[in-house]
Amino acid sequence: MYKQKQSPYYDPFVTRIPTPSFELIVNYMERHDETTAEFPHTHTSCEIYYALEGEVHLSVEGEIHAMSPGDFAFLPPETTHRAIYEPGLAKKYFVIIFDLKEHAALSKQGEDTAYAVLAGVLASGVCFGRDHNNAQKIFEEICREIVERPFGWEMMLQSLYLQLILSVMRNIVPGDGAGKRREAPNLAIEITKYIYANYDRDITLQDIADALYISPRHISRLFYEYFGTSFAKTLSIYRLNYAKNYLCDTDLSVEEIAPLVGFATPNALYRLFREMEGMSVSEYRQQYRTLAATRDGEE
Repeated sequence: MYKQKQSPYYDPFVTRIPTPSFELIVNYMERHDETTAEFPHTHTSCEIYYALEGEVHLSVEGEIHAMSPGDFAFLPPETTHRAIYEPGLAKKYFVIIFDLKEHAALSKQGEDTAYAVLAGVLASGVCFGRDHNNAQKIFEEICREIVERPFGWEMMLQSLYLQLILSVMRNIVPGDGAGKRREAPNLAIEITKYIYANYDRDITLQDIADALYISPRHISRLFYEYFGTSFAKTLSIYRLNYAKNYLCDTDLSVEEIAPLVGFATPNALYRLFREMEGMSVSEYRQQYRTLAATRDGEE
């Protein structure tokens, strides 16, 4: 008796995946082959067909499309379709059926959300395309999780389903899609980025406050809460670390190095070096050069 093979790569359970602007609801995923007999049907959900091996012939609204490995079809809701049953033609493909549900709080924020971009794709109708984002590799990871069920596999499926669908949709959505992120940046990290870029200048809390449009007091408190140390101490350590580059790579004196890394006086560098490294500047330089000579000799 002819029957459809029972695929081990099958997930009939509903998986809900929250994102910042919408909830992705995966209703069903399965890998099929030439033994699958489909009938013309529609869904109230979106569906993706993706050809893995052989040639898949997909009928969409009565028109037949040939799909080679790496080709996909995106079908919006209420699209009549079926894969043509051709038992003599070896093939493998997967289907995934899903819904997008916008967060109510974001429904009035205009078009600059991932949901708005994806909703635009849905509105544009059926789309056939070529995958350039290696979605097949993500599908293979999904299959591994479903079959082997290692620790945390259900949580991994959430992540992989989102990656899979977005990877396919990126072939349709032009440019950067939803544009810039809406979340506020991590200000503590932004402070360190400012220090990196300006450590050699005579910078103050006020300079950073002006650059980030917040008060110096807030800068100081935020930095300490996040890193457990003060801005002033961190700035000095940055300067000390970059002074080491000059000590190792050049013959410049401490008097020449100090202003290059933002120290007001050479004595400030001398004192901090002794405090943090437990040795003098000259001892550090000699130690580095001895080690470098040893390494060169071994090579």
